[in-house]
Amino acid sequence: NYCSLNIKTQPSPQVAFSKCSSSYKENNSQEKLMLAMAENFRQQYALLYPDHKALLLCPVNECGVQKFVSTTLRSTLLPYSELYDWGGCASFVADYLALELLDPPFELLSSPSWVLQTQRGTCFDFSIVLCSLLLGAGYNAYCVSGYATKEMCLLDQSRQECPLLQPQIQVKEPKKPIKKYSVKPPRDLQSNFERRQEEKQQAEAEAAALKKQLDAERLQKEREHPPPDPLRGLRVHCWVLLLSGNREIPENFFIDPLTSKSYSTTNENFLGIESVWNHQNYWVNKQDCTFGCNEMTFDLGDLSKWEYVLCGQSLSIISDPKTLEEPEDEEEEMDELKVFEMPPSWVTKIDISPADMEMRYPGGMKVIEYRKAKLEKFAPYLLKDGLVTKLTTYKDLDCKIFADASVFSSNIPCHHVDHVHLYQPKKCVFFQDGTKPSFGSVWADLCLVNKRVGTFCFRNMSKSVYCRCRHKERAPQKARKKASSELVNLFVQETEELQKKQLWYQKNYLTMSNEDEDDYLAYCSDAMFRIHVLKMRLIRHKERAPQKYLALEEKLKRHPRLASHLL
Repeated sequence: NYCSLNIKTQPSPQVAFSKCSSSYKENNSQEKLMLAMAENFRQQYALLYPDHKALLLCPVNECGVQKFVSTTLRSTLLPYSELYDWGGCASFVADYLALELLDPPFELLSSPSWVLQTQRGTCFDFSIVLCSLLLGAGYNAYCVSGYATKEMCLLDQSRQECPLLQPQIQVKEPKKPIKKYSVKPPRDLQSNFERRQEEKQQAEAEAAALKKQLDAERLQKEREHPPPDPLRGLRVHCWVLLLSGNREIPENFFIDPLTSKSYSTTNENFLGIESVWNHQNYWVNKQDCTFGCNEMTFDLGDLSKWEYVLCGQSLSIISDPKTLEEPEDEEEEMDELKVFEMPPSWVTKIDISPADMEMRYPGGMKVIEYRKAKLEKFAPYLLKDGLVTKLTTYKDLDCKIFADASVFSSNIPCHHVDHVHLYQPKKCVFFQDGTKPSFGSVWADLCLVNKRVGTFCFRNMSKSVYCRCRHKERAPQKARKKASSELVNLFVQETEELQKKQLWYQKNYLTMSNEDEDDYLAYCSDAMFRIHVLKMRLIRHKERAPQKYLALEEKLKRHPRLASHLL
């Protein structure tokens, strides 16, 4: 029972051919030559390895035009600090896109720009987008076409523990060294023999409890173990390979673009590799994958284990420098040969707006089901209560019996970050007063319930000063409120000053002279006149301001030069 909320099954949106660039709808001479070379390579490969599956070389794009897979990659570096390292890129792609299953597998590889626009794609589309971002960030990244387990291909995480529920490793603080001149502790008067006996009994009890717990966990894993997959080793999947070297990567590893998790190249979830490619070349695996990827090596310059499509400068970049030590006369012969270079990418510039980066998820939300847990993620400012993450845990594997729910909010002035709701069954008994109508007592209860719900759901969220788009939306309202707020402030200020003067008169009227009383009466008369004028101006502003603002807005909209600058 895996979560299918983030797997799109509805038909894909139609492509507007009129808005597509010419590179999407046709091939230039260099691309046609590349397709001819790829077809020649495919025929030779099928002749030499008749038992192998067909290679993914020239799938069609969203416009129905064949393109070589390496030209679909578009190296891109976006101006967001989150996308400067591989972890941020993988997390963004996994959150931003929704999965379309390869059921059945088809040879369609959309452009990264179209995938980001529709926010949906297959595992190949996920890998193409992620690899494009990693190449732009300076990583030695490759797309991998191969085979994986059922859970990885179907994005089934129902048997994995939620990352938020995994116990955090506590770092023990080092013991402080004992100073030379320190107070000696009092002498321990407890028997060492009794202490050793108690420690021995406690260790035996802990060992028995640990053994019992391990046996229970083993039986639980056996009960939860999935049935054997009849299609094991045949399920097509695509992921990303990062080779060591660039950006201080110490060793090679895989990245699953669907979950943004990293795995070692010997992980048992990856069952075989057919080919890898980047924006410069395409390599076919000639190694045996009967036992998975455990014994595979990723030296793409080793011709006994990898077969390349193009012989060019990309081979010298990835090959071992020790194997490139050749005589000078051979280097001169290689320089004389004309090498065919990979055509440039046909994909238009990849661009992600700040609003899309903030929205993050398809539709602003994403749901992931783990083992006995459900994780809901929301974009900031999407919900009125500021909710960004909600983790619900269950007591059963079918996720039907609630245990508790943890709520994480942001952008709230009260800094309400964490709140846990414990679900405990309670018996509720309702009594009805027979002397009153049946709906009489119900509405009172509903009113109380609505008030309680309102205290949790509606909070005033604070918005960042750097979020200009949201402040622009409220700019006209703030400008309109400014005039009325000034009048209100003046009215309140004059009223408060008059009240203070009246309090002062009540305290000192017994000791005041006739001149002071005349000054006080004159001040009160002037203050009452000013308050009356301010009150009339405020009433007149409330009556006439809306019509004047509407007339001004209509006039600005009809203005030929100012209409384009309106918000």
